[in-house]
Amino acid sequence: MNKKLLHLYCGIDTHKRVHTAVIINCFMEKVGEFNFQNTAPSFDKMLEYVKGLESIASRDFPKENPVTCIFGLEDTNGLGRKLSMYLLDKQREVRFVNSTLSSQEAKKQTSFHKDDSYDSFCVAKVLFERLDTLPKARTKDDSLYILNQLATRRYQLMRDIISIKNQLHAQLAYHYSNYETFFCRVDMLSALEFWHKYPSPDLLNSTTPEELGEFLYIHSNRNFGIDRAQHILESVTKTGDIEKPGFELRNFLIQSYVDNLKHIAGEKAALDKKLKQIVSSLDYKLISMPGIDYVNAALLISEIGDINRFPAPENLASYSGWAPVTYSSGQKTKHFRNSRGNRQLNSIIFRIALVQIRTHSVTHKPINKRFYEYFHKRLTEGKTKKQAVACVCRKLVDVIYYMMKYKSEYRYTG
Repeated sequence: MNKKLLHLYCGIDTHKRVHTAVIINCFMEKVGEFNFQNTAPSFDKMLEYVKGLESIASRDFPKENPVTCIFGLEDTNGLGRKLSMYLLDKQREVRFVNSTLSSQEAKKQTSFHKDDSYDSFCVAKVLFERLDTLPKARTKDDSLYILNQLATRRYQLMRDIISIKNQLHAQLAYHYSNYETFFCRVDMLSALEFWHKYPSPDLLNSTTPEELGEFLYIHSNRNFGIDRAQHILESVTKTGDIEKPGFELRNFLIQSYVDNLKHIAGEKAALDKKLKQIVSSLDYKLISMPGIDYVNAALLISEIGDINRFPAPENLASYSGWAPVTYSSGQKTKHFRNSRGNRQLNSIIFRIALVQIRTHSVTHKPINKRFYEYFHKRLTEGKTKKQAVACVCRKLVDVIYYMMKYKSEYRYTG
């Protein structure tokens, strides 16, 4: 007897609040549909409903071969994480259905049709047709899941900082013509304090060099003083920066940007401390490699998970999308860049690879001589820069694999 006859197939379309489940049999017949909330009591009701369908389907089979239901979810670590963990705790078989497969199944129809019920049916159909090849659902360990969320939050904060800094630049350029000469960075602590107290030049009219020098001395950890104060005041006088229309609203915007930058900087420092503690406790030594900080290490660890589930570096390269795809026909074989795999992990490795092939801004020496030479070697072989970077990424996957496999430090003597 074909083992597929002994199963029902439940495709679930997960959402933020309400999930939709469609159950089919081995003849592609829809035998049930159930909408339920994203809560544990609703999960119990859904499972009871499925058990009723299993009892009905089992009537046509011997008691020693009862019909069981297999669940298919497109998302097991996002909106469907809670449901996936619930089903696994109940000893239910759960398979991960790639959304690309269910989307392709939906497009096979001659007329366009889109609703939660149909999406669930497509997931169930893919589950039945590809049961032997679909991977079993694996939810990330809670510690790795939280680590990923912390690192992602930190990355988002950096994007927010860049956005706010660009807006601050736009407002300061309107008030201070030579504001970039005041401080080496527009967001350094002393600069932020200055912009907050003196968002426009008119507020400096009654300020003496001594007063401004003392203010800068206090807020710059004694790095700036009367000389910097005189430079600022002379620059304002020389460029003729005066009160302009709408200065009050611009002052408010500048002070608001400064407050936001201070708040985000504080949150970022707290996140960095947490990430450092968690990464250090996992005993991986990824940060010993140039270009990998605690944030990148956290993202790598959380996306890769248990390194032992990859038998060899080639498997990790394929999972991350850095193993080339082979197209072969007859005696012709070509290799193309893989556009699939884990795109988050792919992006992380790409960013790390860009650091490996850079040179120091001051000494102009390669940050990582090994990868720098390898990159330029590929260029001399006729590869484009994009292809050469892809080669660096592929070699970087090998290094990361063995560093995580044996929890070893990065060592290179050359």
